Amino acid sequence: MFDIWIGEVDSTTLFVIAAVLFVFPVQFLLCFKAKKLLVKLLPPIFLIVAAIFFFAMMFVAQDWDAVGYAILGALSGALLVISGIAWVLWAIIIGIRKRKGGVKKYEN
Repeated sequence: MFDIWIGEVDSTTLFVIAAVLFVFPVQFLLCFKAKKLLVKLLPPIFLIVAAIFFFAMMFVAQDWDAVGYAILGALSGALLVISGIAWVLWAIIIGIRKRKGGVKKYEN
């Protein structure tokens, strides 16, 4: 399952890099652009559910399948951490903006 190569690149490495390059910008943009908190929390909720599912399947599965589920659970957890980093960075930027007087909103 984890020995698939695409040319000179391991597909697992390619998948992890693509996931990281997708999760961080999406979560970061959601933090800034989404108005509702539920929309902002969709990626972390999905990743928490995925991590719990994979870790639960790790204990149910047998032999090497359990190792595969453990790896998928760890990857889901890593993506959750990356989502958390986007939240922290967003909070820092919002804090800096508020300290400097904030962004002026234009009223029509």
